[in-house]
Amino acid sequence: MVDLKGKKYGADITSRRARIVGKSVIAGHPVVNLIEDTKLEALGSFHIGEEDELYFSVPEKDALLKRVNVKVENSFESDKLALFEFTSSLINNDSAYYFEAHRLNGDSRHLVIGYNREFINRLISRLEAVMVRPSGYKLRGWALASGYRNYCWKEGGEMICLLDISDDCTSFCFLRKDIPVALGHITGTLYDSDNGKCISNHYLTDLSTTLKYYRNLLVRDEGDVPLSQIIISGSSASGGMASLLEESMGVRTTLPAVKKALFSHETSALAPKYLVSLGLMSD
Repeated sequence: MVDLKGKKYGADITSRRARIVGKSVIAGHPVVNLIEDTKLEALGSFHIGEEDELYFSVPEKDALLKRVNVKVENSFESDKLALFEFTSSLINNDSAYYFEAHRLNGDSRHLVIGYNREFINRLISRLEAVMVRPSGYKLRGWALASGYRNYCWKEGGEMICLLDISDDCTSFCFLRKDIPVALGHITGTLYDSDNGKCISNHYLTDLSTTLKYYRNLLVRDEGDVPLSQIIISGSSASGGMASLLEESMGVRTTLPAVKKALFSHETSALAPKYLVSLGLMSD
């Protein structure tokens, strides 16, 4: 049984598992001193106090994403216009979603997210029943970017791609000068059905094709900025996976280099696989 108090938590929720990190203030400095990977049915073993904060991730498959261009002087009005354009395009009743808008480049381009209201409410109820009522949530790709910016050393150039591979849930985020400019995901089984230890060629092809497609789309909006690095994290990330993707994409591919000073000795080695969970705790 794990008894935790006075912390801030990030829980990356996929279809089968939860990857939880916890951060405490020790001697005046925030330190990540808990990293756990657990089955969803075992979440009740984490006893979190009512004064603690819990944030959870939402897979892209359980949300709607749309890039919207609006250009007005007032940033608040541009967010409202982006939301209006997005909701106007929905076939279903917009009451089925929670919405938020993010400016991607500080100017005209926005990412509007529609979170499936039923999915969010169901997960909030489940977490509240066994842990604590969540304080909020983020899209996996958005949390991935936040985790990288706050917990990793920057090694790439102007344009990089972050990739999280956990279970059958793959999220990605392209960053230009540390600002998200495109997010997305792919579905599919990572490992070959005939040999569970081998990465599926179908998965690798789908992943490479999707990343190249998004990269080509960005040329239109961001100019022909070279993609200098792909950084992979998540429970299924490995040096072998990085090598395969580097060969397929022709782009340097590595695991993240975390800032070890932000972690306890016990958690720093595991941190590269938990960027989404870490990003959930970041502002």
